[in-house]
Amino acid sequence: QAGRNDEAVKCFLEGLEENPNNFDIFLNLGAVYVDKGQFDLAKAAYDKAEEALPGTSADLKAFLYVNTGWMLENMNQKLEAMRFYHLAITLQSTPHPQIVTNL
Repeated sequence: QAGRNDEAVKCFLEGLEENPNNFDIFLNLGAVYVDKGQFDLAKAAYDKAEEALPGTSADLKAFLYVNTGWMLENMNQKLEAMRFYHLAITLQSTPHPQIVTNL
């Protein structure tokens, strides 16, 4: 798994060279960093994803909040994770089942 994560990081960073404000790349890069336990880098990627959000898409923002909650859970910050899951729910008319499961 570690080799695949390293390769994914490399690909995402190369993608950012061509598309430096790509929400999806930052979101996926953050998820890989969470898998690797590199939470500072994950948070930085999620912060950049939020800056790169296209327009005011509530669904994309909710997805970002779910990922942020997942990161915080992995950091054993359960209460802060729940806050982000709740934010995600408030943005979606029909919450994604994974959000409800994580609560």
